[in-house]
Amino acid sequence: MGTCNPEPTATQQLVFPLNSGPSNFEDGTELGKDRERQRIAAYFHNQLAPDLMALAFSIEAIRLELESEKHPAEAKLKEHEFDRLIVLFSMLTFMSGINISKSTEGTRARCCWEVVCGLIPGRDPLPEYTRRWVITSEWWEGLQNMSEDEFAKQYPNGQTEFITYQFEAHEYARSLTNPDSFNWVRVDWIWF
Repeated sequence: MGTCNPEPTATQQLVFPLNSGPSNFEDGTELGKDRERQRIAAYFHNQLAPDLMALAFSIEAIRLELESEKHPAEAKLKEHEFDRLIVLFSMLTFMSGINISKSTEGTRARCCWEVVCGLIPGRDPLPEYTRRWVITSEWWEGLQNMSEDEFAKQYPNGQTEFITYQFEAHEYARSLTNPDSFNWVRVDWIWF
């Protein structure tokens, strides 16, 4: 299937010199392995990651409700299950090629900017170009509880990580907006 991008992909350039095809079985095998890795990463990113994120945030919502009711089960949930889920999710996202460009301190996500791009609109984004900027609940709650003096001292120009991450995500999206490379770019902002 042809695209409007006349340049060969990084995979093609890596495996085959320009203007050549597979010269032997090993070249074809390497190309096949690379395409399979890309297919698995795209499947994880588009099919599994959203469900895992929803599961993680559902558990976090339950934990917060238990915490507000001062229920003893909250400590166990926080101590065991949620921490394991965060570690599992972090490992899976790392293995799938999902990139978290920046994150504030903490383990509970509050909001996220995600930039994705691709060649064919409506089709899977290219996972190697996906980037995320995450604001955690711990950071957000700390910001909300900060006095005006503390805020002025820590952020003399008034530019918090929230504003910085927002700017960086949109700048990254602008850097990808090039019809010679991609046919679509999207910035999503999600408040959890």
